[in-house]
Amino acid sequence: MGEYFDKAREAAKDAAKHFEDEIVEEIIDSEGKTRKVYIGDYSDSYAHENLSDSYYNLHEAADVLDDLSKYEADDEGLWEGMKPRDAISVMAAETFRNAAESFFSQILEKVNDEIEAAEGDGLIWDFDDYLKAAEGEKDKGVLEWRPDEVGFEELDPDVQEEIQEEFEKKRNAQVKKIVEEAIESWQQ
Repeated sequence: MGEYFDKAREAAKDAAKHFEDEIVEEIIDSEGKTRKVYIGDYSDSYAHENLSDSYYNLHEAADVLDDLSKYEADDEGLWEGMKPRDAISVMAAETFRNAAESFFSQILEKVNDEIEAAEGDGLIWDFDDYLKAAEGEKDKGVLEWRPDEVGFEELDPDVQEEIQEEFEKKRNAQVKKIVEEAIESWQQ
């Protein structure tokens, strides 16, 4: 593993951090794993500008292609008709992008695994499920509400709304923390 292997891993992690809020939103909206696993799923322009819009001289291109041979670009249409030096540079840039996209996908797999583990460990997506879980617990108080003393439906509508907002706020913070920790701990 060489310099460009490390740079591609770093670029993938930077992209995950850049799109962290979108990843969190996707997970919350889908109430589970994200289905977007490539940088291009979040922004083609980001992927192009930060991964494949680079010029490599012949020595750098050789190092990129050598370090990242497992991810070598093979879409000859991307460099068809170019001068040889330019073609090699484009091939190296696309190879770098392929590697970063692969590493980004690994990061999102880790995020999904952590979300799945959290679901088995108390992460609740649905407010109704939260209410069902709260009903049987005396000390589950949320905003001074004790489910064992008064049913949710009996509460003032404004209090119901506050409880739901508090639930969503806590759930969203929990998901954000899981995503942050998964990204930060990837390949440490």
